[in-house]
Amino acid sequence: MIIVKTPLRVSLFGGGTDYPSYLENNDGIVIGSAINKFNYVYVNGNPLNNDSEYRLNYSIRESVPNISDIKHNSIRECFRFFEIEPPFELHSLAELPARTGLGSSSAFTVGLINALSLYKGERLDAKKITELAHVIEIEKIGENVGLQDQILTSLGGFNIVEFKDGSFTLSNEGLNQKTIASLERNMVMFYLGSQRSAPQILDEQIARNLNKKNDSTLREMTDIALEAKRILTDSDASEPVHEIGKLLCESWALKKKLSSQVSNDFVDEIYTKAMDYGAFAGKLLGAGKTGMMLFLAKPDQHKTLEMALSPRKRVNFEFCWDASKPVG
Repeated sequence: MIIVKTPLRVSLFGGGTDYPSYLENNDGIVIGSAINKFNYVYVNGNPLNNDSEYRLNYSIRESVPNISDIKHNSIRECFRFFEIEPPFELHSLAELPARTGLGSSSAFTVGLINALSLYKGERLDAKKITELAHVIEIEKIGENVGLQDQILTSLGGFNIVEFKDGSFTLSNEGLNQKTIASLERNMVMFYLGSQRSAPQILDEQIARNLNKKNDSTLREMTDIALEAKRILTDSDASEPVHEIGKLLCESWALKKKLSSQVSNDFVDEIYTKAMDYGAFAGKLLGAGKTGMMLFLAKPDQHKTLEMALSPRKRVNFEFCWDASKPVG
C-alpha cells in the first residue's frame, strides 16, 4: 500500500507562455508556488476480493478488467506506461474541488506517477516525474495544457521557471525570502462556487496561439513576469508587494485578451467589488471563467473582503515547500 500527497499550486505570472504551441518559436517564464492544499493518491497492488480487476475510486468509481476499459485518461495512460497488472486498487482524494484553477489535474497525474513508480520499486526524482507528467498529459492524452502545473506541483516551493529551447530551468537564485513572506501574508483567495474544464476553455486560446494572434500579448506577459522576477530578487525594493500587485493587475488585463473564455461579467464584477473593498490586485487562477480568485490586500483588509464577497467562500492557504512525496 502506497499513499502519495501532492500539493496544489497558485500561478502568479506568465500563464500562457508555457504552452508548447507558443514555445515552439518563443521563450517563456512562469512564477508560482505550491500551496498547503493537497491531492492524495492511494494504490494497492494486492487488495482482497478484487477478482483480477482494476478498481478505481476518484470522482466516480470504475471496476474494469482491462486497462483499455479505464475511462480516466490519466489513470489509463499511467497504468499503460508502468505496465500495471490487476488486481489493482486506486483511490484519490483532494482537499479542494477539482477544476478550480489550482492545477489539480496535473497534481493528480504527478502524484499517480510518483505512487506507481514507488510501487514498481523505483524512486523517480521530481524532475523526472515532471517530464513524465508532460509526456502523459500532452503527448499521450493530447490535452491542451501548459507545462507549469506539472513543474510546480512536482517540485513544491515558490519557483521562477524559465522555458527555452525545449527545456526548463529554475531561476530561484537570489529570491528575497522577506518579499516572498510578505507576498504570502497579503494573499487572500476565494472560491467562486463552480468548476470548469481547462482543456475545453483553452481550445480557443490554443487556436489563437497556433496562428500567432496571441504572440504580442504573450510577449508582454513575459516582460511583466521578468519584471516580477527582478522585484522578487531585489534586496533593496522599498514596497515590493505593491510593485508586484501593479504587475499582477497588468498581467490579468493582458490574460483576458488571450481568449473570450478567460473572464466574464460575473468574474469582472467580483474583481471590481474586491478592489472597492481593499484589494490592490487580483486575478482569476487557472484557465479562466470560474474557480478560485486570488487577491492581494493588506492583512487587516482580509476580513472586510471576506464580508464584502460573501457568499463566496474564503480559502485559507500558505505556500508549501514540500514536493510530491509518499506519506509515512
